[in-house]
Amino acid sequence: MMYYSYKDLNYIREALAYYEEKLCDVDINECDDEEAEELQEDILYMGRLRALTERMIDEWENKGPTLTSV
Repeated sequence: MMYYSYKDLNYIREALAYYEEKLCDVDINECDDEEAEELQEDILYMGRLRALTERMIDEWENKGPTLTSV
């Protein structure tokens, strides 16, 4: 499993939100059926990834500082 820093997760969240917004700007009526289906799948996938990233950020924020014994 890859571990991301808090800064990485926030950057990823913003990039996903931006990409999802751009996908939503596409006029689905101008796409053929296959493109429209792919576009809708991509929008849903971006939403799921963003939700996962949000959860990881929430977990990071709710995790208190840890102390290690010396």
